[in-house]
This record gives sequence, C-alpha cells and structure tokens, in this order.
Amino acid sequence: MTTFEEPGYAVVEAWVSDLHRSFRRTGPHDIADIAQAAPHPRRDLVAITATLRRGPDDEPRRQVVLVDAAGTLRPVLPGASTTSPGAITCPRGTRTIAHRRW
Repeated sequence: MTTFEEPGYAVVEAWVSDLHRSFRRTGPHDIADIAQAAPHPRRDLVAITATLRRGPDDEPRRQVVLVDAAGTLRPVLPGASTTSPGAITCPRGTRTIAHRRW
C-alpha cells in the first residue's frame, strides 16, 4: 500500500481542497487583490487596479475601477480585462488616466 492509497488520504485531500477554495473566495465587491491605488486630490475618490474574481473557481481578471467615499465601485473600462499597471489621477483631479495594454 502506498501513501496515496491509505484510507484517510481522500478525507485529507478533500479538506485541503476545500481550504484552498475558501482562500480564493472574495467579498461583496469580488476584489481578490489590489495592485495599485491612486487617490483623488480631494480624497473622495480612488482609482485602483484590482484583480476581480466572482467565484472561487472563476478566472481572475484585472480591472481599473473607481471607488468613491461610500465604497461604490465603477469600472473605468467596463467589461474589459486589462494588464494595466494602474491608474493615475492628475494633480488637479480633473482626469484619471488608465494605462491599457493588450
């Protein structure tokens, strides 16, 4: 009998699999990771590059989003996944620039 044929292996494997899946769960905004944040000069808006994942088994996608003081997310380029290194807010706060690489 090898190590992987032991009776308890299936139980341990299922437990580890469930644990890894729980680590991939996201909160209500589906944000798995934040790579960069660019606050607005008035500090009431932040442009972030976030990795979003709807479910623990879904593929992650990067998206530049705006987050207001209430915590509402608004995609800068809705539906477009990006490899963007981030967003930049100009010093006067009149423009947000999102780098977009395809």
